[in-house]
Amino acid sequence: MRQEGRRPWEIKSFCIAKRYRGSGHASQLMAYIEQVCRVRQIRKLGIIYKTIWPDHEKWEHLLEKSNWHNVKTDLHYVVIKNVQKFKQSMVIHCNLNTLDYKLALLSPEKIKALSIQISSESWGTDVPRDVHPAQYIERLYSPSSLLLTYKDEVVGWIVLHRLHASLIQVTGLFIREKYRKNNFSIALVAEATRRIDSDNKVHFVIKPDNKPMLDFYHKYLRNYSHIYERRIRLKTIKGIEN
Repeated sequence: MRQEGRRPWEIKSFCIAKRYRGSGHASQLMAYIEQVCRVRQIRKLGIIYKTIWPDHEKWEHLLEKSNWHNVKTDLHYVVIKNVQKFKQSMVIHCNLNTLDYKLALLSPEKIKALSIQISSESWGTDVPRDVHPAQYIERLYSPSSLLLTYKDEVVGWIVLHRLHASLIQVTGLFIREKYRKNNFSIALVAEATRRIDSDNKVHFVIKPDNKPMLDFYHKYLRNYSHIYERRIRLKTIKGIEN
């Protein structure tokens, strides 16, 4: 267990060896964790997990049986099933370098400059934290992270990160509201994925309250992907005196 800042204490790792599963050891361990919480006066406990994990149904059954009923979806993972086919389907949308619309690669230095511009512009307040470009700069996948401008005005961006050797994550996709009727989001995705080597795996991350990205998923991504969730469960530990 671990606590970070003001967040509730969290179970960071929980595992029962395969040969001991199904014999009640997981329930016993969960009960022992709650006992430790009572001794240490930990009133709230959290756990984060993903539905992409093997046997996650058994894990959720254990949590329900242990009265972890407070659950919410924290993040959607949209995993592209076949990157090559997805790239082929996007080809017709790769047409951004036309007229006065210009593309530029986003380097760490350009992201820092863009962040300063976002904080100084009135439209910057419309940028949600989960799509802000200045996230995880140390993992930036520069070949596909792009800034779109129109007559030197920022239209939007797409930011990708390399999570490990063969996995690319589309972390931030943002188009300013006044440009959202022009299909720039799909064009940015098309151009960004065109630049990814086909031997990489690709997934998108989408917050449940990010309606534009959820609409984008249903319109353009659903037929080429599987969707999974990152879920958070919280539990109030009973038996602790005030």
